[in-house]
Amino acid sequence: MRKNNKANRTAKNNKIKAIVISMLPILAFLFSFLLVILGVKSYLENASYFKIKRIVLSGINDTNLVQNISRIFLYDNIFGLDLRKAREELKITNPQFYDVDVIKNFPDQITINAIVRRPVTQVKYKGFFLVDSEGVVVSDMSAKPFEEPIFISGLKGISSLSFGKKIHWLGFKSGLKLVQLLKESMQDLISSMPQLASEKIEIDLSKYPSFYVYLGSVETRLYDSDLESKLKLLVKILPTIKDRIGEVRYIDLRFVEPTLSFKKKR
Repeated sequence: MRKNNKANRTAKNNKIKAIVISMLPILAFLFSFLLVILGVKSYLENASYFKIKRIVLSGINDTNLVQNISRIFLYDNIFGLDLRKAREELKITNPQFYDVDVIKNFPDQITINAIVRRPVTQVKYKGFFLVDSEGVVVSDMSAKPFEEPIFISGLKGISSLSFGKKIHWLGFKSGLKLVQLLKESMQDLISSMPQLASEKIEIDLSKYPSFYVYLGSVETRLYDSDLESKLKLLVKILPTIKDRIGEVRYIDLRFVEPTLSFKKKR
């Protein structure tokens, strides 16, 4: 019995040795393959051939900004560039970007396509700031008005404004909608009030949900509902009082019937 057990153990050991010996070439091949992979990886990560040397930026006109962004990526390894992380960091450090995409062009070039936020109006709040259609501030503060023909004033619940900050107040969102409607009606407004071609229009939100819109010297009162139809009504009213524009105190369109108030003659 003992002899049989010993013989079984010997046979088992011999079998294991045979398996190990048969696997040695495979293990040697895998080890060699791993060394090749590590060597290739090291070469790709360190070879100057794959260092980023050219950066193409699209959609950015600011020369200083182009240079600053280029410095971030120049001479980094193109294989080590995390595209998702690069996009996120560019949007965080450049809040004026609405969107940005980064593309690898092997062996040593990347392309950055940026969509820059465009100002649609300006805000008067302890100075003047340009804002885009989403209410994001896209400029530093200016002591003087920008060239944008319409500005919004009377903001509430805002502690401060700064470049990159988004204004979330509901009244301001409605104000931005009114800006767009006024721009669409601008030619009709100018035809009745030529002075608007050179004068700025103010949208005062201090009495929100009422809007007090100053078309030159004419105060127009609107309510935050059905703004489009009310502006169309205003466009129809202005030609009828074109010769008396200088006498108008205000036009109130907040109710079913429009109300016109004229200055008292002295």
